[in-house]
Amino acid sequence: MKSILNYIEVGKKEAASLPGAAWPKTRRRLLHPATVIADIAPTARLAQEEIFGPVLAVIKARNFDDALAIANNTGSALPAVYSTSREKWSALAPNST
Repeated sequence: MKSILNYIEVGKKEAASLPGAAWPKTRRRLLHPATVIADIAPTARLAQEEIFGPVLAVIKARNFDDALAIANNTGSALPAVYSTSREKWSALAPNST
């Protein structure tokens, strides 16, 4: 929990934070709501480290190729690329549907 809260504080300094829901009302407060941190630079700490918690760092790319380059240059093994272009994904994996 301390690690996740630390990453959220780092994110507030590195980018615009879009807060998730409030802490759930549990006795031990072991669950943290999902937090999305937008407009992260590709070299930011949140883009380079694996958080392992309900924190999503969002990096905006210029285009699909830029998105793949950003994902391939992170220190994390868990980057994801989102695109609404089916053609782009088909070019990467022509035998998939």
